[in-house]
Amino acid sequence: MGVLRLSGHISMTELVTQLSTELEKITGNKLGAKQAPMVESRLRRRMQELKLTTPQEYASHLQGHFSHEIGELVGLLTTHHTFFFREWAHFEWLQEQLPELIKRARGRADKTIRIWSAACSRGQEVWSLAAFLDQLLKSQAPDVRWHILGTDIDPQSVQFARNAVYLWEEVKKIPVQFMGGNFIRGKGDIQAYAKVANTLRAACEFKVMNLLSLEGSGIAPASFDVIFCRNVFIYFDQPTIQAITLNFQRYVHSQGFLVLGLSESLQGTQTDMRLIGPSVYALRSQKSEFVEKLERDWAHRTAGAGAQRRRLRVLCVDDSPSILSMLKKALVEEHDFEVVGTAKNGVEAHEMQQRLRPAVMTLD
Repeated sequence: MGVLRLSGHISMTELVTQLSTELEKITGNKLGAKQAPMVESRLRRRMQELKLTTPQEYASHLQGHFSHEIGELVGLLTTHHTFFFREWAHFEWLQEQLPELIKRARGRADKTIRIWSAACSRGQEVWSLAAFLDQLLKSQAPDVRWHILGTDIDPQSVQFARNAVYLWEEVKKIPVQFMGGNFIRGKGDIQAYAKVANTLRAACEFKVMNLLSLEGSGIAPASFDVIFCRNVFIYFDQPTIQAITLNFQRYVHSQGFLVLGLSESLQGTQTDMRLIGPSVYALRSQKSEFVEKLERDWAHRTAGAGAQRRRLRVLCVDDSPSILSMLKKALVEEHDFEVVGTAKNGVEAHEMQQRLRPAVMTLD
């Protein structure tokens, strides 16, 4: 790790800056000046775990245990909050498209629908999709199988997802129709936990994977019917979003789909993807009657919505440029928002509110 000065005195500020630079290269996550307090806080917690007291002691430890320690740092700084059945609109969308996915699967020798849950964190999205697909296919197409690949850059998150044990307080919020038989609550001393049933685990696999570097991943090109990468792009800048999307284009089926978070968009990127659903994209270069109908229907729906209501004019207020950038990425025209201005403090916000007359203000 050439950016670290491992001899002589190194301050905490220098250590945080150098680690942030290196980890941003590895993960793509923006770790600038505004993220420095978070990085320092998590780094100090890690140093306490290791019983190290100075930045130089930690730098020396990192030099001697690089492979293991860099994985710990990636986990500390990239694990994102998620929960079961997040953004239900995408599950409804998947159910609507399931007859077409079943038709395609029946044309294959293995009759399998393949899904990739990218940046899956601790696995809640994988197991939600598993329970959802398993129930629907049993009733609609018992001859068709499914397989889900869950990946994340953090080895600890991947291991957690693979273990498939969660707090019961979290699991009990799952819609009841997908709970029975799929999530088994512990008894006695372990009644506060629940585990995923083996019937679902048998059709899921997990890998540690960096979305910026997929060479040697073992994934076959054009192999996934649907790639989910939701609520991840908000942490990346535009060049990184474009690079990851170009990677996804290689691995999605020619008539497959890429699903982003409902607050995310590929607007402004130079990729071969076209919007055909709620933050759902398909390859522009691949033509099919089914996908083109989806695109027309979605354009009609959004045009109709736009005719019925005007876009909400939004003023974003925050002292963090990173937060303002994330808000502008989320509040885009295709979701019926228009960011008319940004302010970094209350004084600016008051002046801009009087001048711009926004319908909505987001506050720090």
